[in-house]
Formats: sequence, C-alpha cells, structure tokens
Amino acid sequence: MMMGAVSLVKSREEYYKLRKKYDELKRKYEYITSAYVNPVVMKVRTKLPQELVLLSLILLGSYGYSVYRNNAAIYLGLFAAAAAMAHELYGTKVGWWKYYKSVYMIAGRVPLGIPLTYFFMGMVVVAYMLFRGA
Repeated sequence: MMMGAVSLVKSREEYYKLRKKYDELKRKYEYITSAYVNPVVMKVRTKLPQELVLLSLILLGSYGYSVYRNNAAIYLGLFAAAAAMAHELYGTKVGWWKYYKSVYMIAGRVPLGIPLTYFFMGMVVVAYMLFRGA
C-alpha cells in the first residue's frame, strides 16, 4: 500500500501566494548579492574607478623605487601580488564572488588589475617606510 505525499499547502490559492512571495524574495536576494559581484555597481558605489587607483599606485611605486633603489620593494610587491592571487583564485573557485569582464583574466576568473594593484601597493609601502626612515 502506497502512502500519499503530505501536502503542506492547503489550496492552490495558498500555493500561488507562497510562490509569489518566494519569487519576490528571490529577486530581492539577487539584487542585493549583485551589488557585491557586479563591477559596474561597485564602481558607482565607491565612485573611485580601480584604474585610477592602479595608475596612482604605479606612479608612486615606480617613483619610490627609482629614488631608493631598494629591492625590498620588488620582493614585498611580489609577495603581496602572490597572496592576492591565491586569495582571489580561491574565492572565485569556491564561488564567494566572481568577476564579469576585464581586458585580461588570469585563469579565466581574476582580472589582471587585481594582482598588479597589490604588487604596486607593496612597492608604495616600502617606499613610504624608507621615506619615513623606518
């Protein structure tokens, strides 16, 4: 003897009402999560394009290296870029976030600008430390 499935919904009207509520909540969830994934939304929210930040770090890091000629800037920059790449590749593999488009994507998942930003950020840190005399 087969047992029938127990229905948690008492009527079709209640089912459609619950389905409508589910669809509405799903749309809200997708909108909220897209703000953290979509680079266009991120650019509008921060009002500071990543290209401007990268260009500033390239100029500051290159100037600091040309003045002090210390290889620690290169080493810290490489370490920062490697750490950022490992973190970004893991995060995009697991699905914590994703990137939509870039001129060049590393492993098809991470824009080239991210490790470059961390590389030059490491160079700027060393230049600042040398400037301050630390």
